[in-house]
Amino acid sequence: MAGVSFTIYHVGKSKTTFVRAGLEHYIKKIQPYASLSFKKLAEEPLRKGLSVGEVKRKEAENIEKAMDNKGPVWIVLDQKGKQLPSEEFSALIENWMVQGRSKIAFIIGGPHGISTQILKKADMVLSVSAMTFSHETMLVILLEQLYRSLAILNHLPYPK
Repeated sequence: MAGVSFTIYHVGKSKTTFVRAGLEHYIKKIQPYASLSFKKLAEEPLRKGLSVGEVKRKEAENIEKAMDNKGPVWIVLDQKGKQLPSEEFSALIENWMVQGRSKIAFIIGGPHGISTQILKKADMVLSVSAMTFSHETMLVILLEQLYRSLAILNHLPYPK
């Protein structure tokens, strides 16, 4: 589906080899069908005297500073968000594109989750599972689902 642009804002960096390999795998698969970029944001360490809420607030400030406010659809990944089957997710992407909203931005918080101030700014809060995943593993899962959506929209075979 030509013309769609995905930007993934994520807190922290990919530290493990298998995650980096997974990212490289799906980036190669996505690039023929969509523009893909990443905005890596600093992870706030949980230091003595600093609460989890304060860490999330500081990370939220970093996310807000980095956000491109030129009209993308903002999707925050959060365990408490709405769960969608892959086909419905791809239909949602297609619907946004038909509406002229071909810039889609995803936000993945750090290990302590995401602040409610960011959740409130989202066009959609999406959950891929009721289970908890590390923020770096979530990058791979999101890319797999983006590729699956592009495969559905472009009528490509995709192993089930």
